[in-house]
Amino acid sequence: MYTMTSKLLKYLRPNSTSYHVRAVNLIWSLESSTTFSYVETILAQSMNSPELWVAAEAYEAFGVLWRLTGTLVFTL
Repeated sequence: MYTMTSKLLKYLRPNSTSYHVRAVNLIWSLESSTTFSYVETILAQSMNSPELWVAAEAYEAFGVLWRLTGTLVFTL
């Protein structure tokens, strides 16, 4: 689960904007297929990383995930 979620979070970077919506949909599909909150755990661990570049990328991914999750929920 960690590998799949981490790979999908990389598609939430600024240079992959054309994949943002699809990546968010796939992330929440993965999350709904389990009983544990893997996405939240992986993002939280990355956001607390002592390596600044890892934390910065995680914050950026979280921002995209948050924004698109709200948009996708309201359009369904």
